[in-house]
Amino acid sequence: SLHIPIFIELKRLAHEKKDIKDIVSKELAILDFPYADKLLKVALDKGVFLFLLDGLDEVPKKNLNDVLTNIQDFSDRYSKNRFIASCRPAAYQSSLRNFTDVVIAEFNEKQIKQFITNWFVSEKDVRNQIGQRCWELLQKKENASAKELAHTPLLLNFLCIVYNQTQNLPPKRSSLYEKALNILLAEWAAFKRLEQEELFKGFHVDIEIEFLSKVAFLYFVRGQIFIPQRELSQQITEFLQDTLNAPPQIDGKAIIKAIELQQGILVERADTVYSFSHLTLQEYLAAKYINSHRLEQRVLAKFIADEKWREIFLLISGLRGGSAHKFLSYLEQTSRYFITNNRMGLLIEWINHVTENSKGPYKPAAKRAGALSLIISINPYLRIDTIHKLAA
Repeated sequence: SLHIPIFIELKRLAHEKKDIKDIVSKELAILDFPYADKLLKVALDKGVFLFLLDGLDEVPKKNLNDVLTNIQDFSDRYSKNRFIASCRPAAYQSSLRNFTDVVIAEFNEKQIKQFITNWFVSEKDVRNQIGQRCWELLQKKENASAKELAHTPLLLNFLCIVYNQTQNLPPKRSSLYEKALNILLAEWAAFKRLEQEELFKGFHVDIEIEFLSKVAFLYFVRGQIFIPQRELSQQITEFLQDTLNAPPQIDGKAIIKAIELQQGILVERADTVYSFSHLTLQEYLAAKYINSHRLEQRVLAKFIADEKWREIFLLISGLRGGSAHKFLSYLEQTSRYFITNNRMGLLIEWINHVTENSKGPYKPAAKRAGALSLIISINPYLRIDTIHKLAA
């Protein structure tokens, strides 16, 4: 049977502190549905909806338990409806009853080709066979890295953007993000020239990327996805004063709004609250800021055990290019120090202690893995400092 799809960004639940029903009711009211609340109740009871709950990995840690409880209670109460919740595999921990875990397969060759064909659909593109030429270029040996990226839909979209502008393909993920962002921002600059309006003299693409990188890093460190417009306005005002000697009365709010409207890297998610349009973009920009300011040792020391920083560390390695071995050396040294000296060592020590003389047919490594799995299954969010009490 057919279901009505309802798309919900899960970080909205954390920010607006409402349940799923409240958010859907609000959207129906905005669309001027008559008797929205009554309609929603009847539809929920009959099970006509397909709820697409997007971005569990983008929910701040401090709000995660509340959001999971919200999803669980709502899906249990209205179980006749269908529910799909998305999350990056690296950040996922099985926590929802009656949900079936499914890993979405990457695009295969046929799907990549179809995506590219569908992307280049203008009359001019079809006439010049742009999609076919892009696909053929992707098959060449020198573009093997780009083809590997193409299996991920978001990165394939970036590849199409880059190819459409440059008629070429970047070899690395960091290069792909860089070229895609430059294209997006350059198009915005071209638009401003066309309209003969300039928000602030000298605020060109490189300066804008520098600003966005700083914001991406600052709020990623804080673990804060949503950024109040007031803070963003203050950030851009202070940034332009420092870099371009802007006057104090500059309208930072107008610049932030223009950034949102023209290239979509920053998006207003709720009234006067912004976030980056994709977490992937924020990760790349944060990695760029870390690399350009040589902050890798500081962030490694603080965040090496935080799974959310994994992609950033990979991107930093790509950005370092020929000197990536220095960053990887820092990574290895910090990992060794962390395991030896950090409280994580208490967990390892405790696991070794309780499994060392335990009975059973399993090998020591299997016993240790079982003990760790047991700890996580009891409490997926168990703090490391709590392990110290267990070890005592």
